[in-house]
Amino acid sequence: MVRLFIILLFLMAYGAAAQDLIVKKSGEVIYCNIESVEDYYVQFYELADTSKSLLYKMDVAIVKKIAFAGNNELPFEDENNFTADKDLNGSYTMVETNVDGLLSDYASLHFQFLRSKYAIDIGFKRFSSPSNFFFGSFEDNGSMVELGVSLPMKIFGNENRPLRGLYLRAFTIYTAGNFTNNSQFGGSIVEYNQISLGVQGVLHYQIASSFYLKVYYGLGGTIQVDSFGPPVRRADLSGGDGLQSIYGVRIGYIF
Repeated sequence: MVRLFIILLFLMAYGAAAQDLIVKKSGEVIYCNIESVEDYYVQFYELADTSKSLLYKMDVAIVKKIAFAGNNELPFEDENNFTADKDLNGSYTMVETNVDGLLSDYASLHFQFLRSKYAIDIGFKRFSSPSNFFFGSFEDNGSMVELGVSLPMKIFGNENRPLRGLYLRAFTIYTAGNFTNNSQFGGSIVEYNQISLGVQGVLHYQIASSFYLKVYYGLGGTIQVDSFGPPVRRADLSGGDGLQSIYGVRIGYIF
């Protein structure tokens, strides 16, 4: 019993003499006497090495933090908690829809497959744009198929919300529709097909573990494939033929 008490006193005294400690990213804790902290290495002596005969060097890449005798801590950047300017890990599958479509008489459904170096998306839209005048009515109805490829430009997510960043997206949209003109002088239906190509900047912002918000704006050009189409806004497109702005807001779900 006396011997156990002496051993406990020795351990308490030995622990009290401990000046510094190193916490590795693996969770291992090393009690030691730190000699110096440099850009790439932490140099230290073992506690039992009172003569300081053997100096150890540890790579800072495996160090989470160090603490000195005065309880001053020096944290190191944990690469597991930050993804800024780094590649995303893993892959993600998402589904999203346009919020602004509720105000613009169109519905959309998009699927996105995001990887560390790129993202591919495909979307489907259905639009209806009726207009009434005192001498008649017009209605523009149709559907659209969109394909896009995105490249990450700046990622600023964290461990819990990794899908936050800026992307550069190239896209193409195929539109098939019909324009109905009902007036006092008669009626007509014009069918048309369009192809739109463009580039846009995208802000992808994860707001919860499974939900995100996407805001995009860019420029694109639209050409008629085989017939005339009216220069009206339909879904993301701000007009008919020629150069136009293409923008919108989507909300999405992450599987």
